[in-house]
Formats: sequence, structure tokens, C-alpha cells
Amino acid sequence: MKFYTLKHRLTTLFATTVIIAIFALAGYFIGKKVGNVNLFIMLGVLISYPFSLFGLTKVLKGYVKQEEKEEDLIEKQVK
Repeated sequence: MKFYTLKHRLTTLFATTVIIAIFALAGYFIGKKVGNVNLFIMLGVLISYPFSLFGLTKVLKGYVKQEEKEEDLIEKQVK
């Protein structure tokens, strides 16, 4: 099973980075309104952790399902 190709690595890296960046930007804008930017950026990044893990598991499960479908097709072709 060729699981960790460059495409898989870049996609998982991009997905987690985007989720963390969205929460950090939300923390920045909230912190700018409240007056404590650094605190809210840190809170945004910390709060993004479970969401980035959830996104990561969704992406990885999709890869596993895709790989299983490809293996099933190969087995059907061999038979």
C-alpha cells in the first residue's frame, strides 16, 4: 500500500495549516477588537488543535478508502 506519497503529505500539511491559520486570524481580529492581540492569537491556535486533528483524520480516512477501492479494483482485474 503506497500510502505516504508526496501528494498525501502535502495535502495533510495544507489542510492542518489552513485550519490553524483560520483560527489564528479569527483570534487576531477578536484580539484587535478587545485590545489583546497576542492572547487571542494564542487562544485561536490552541482552540484550533482539536479541529485540525478532526480535519486530519477525515483526510486520512479518505485516503484509506481510496486506497482500498484501488486495491479491490486490482484484485478484480487479476481474477
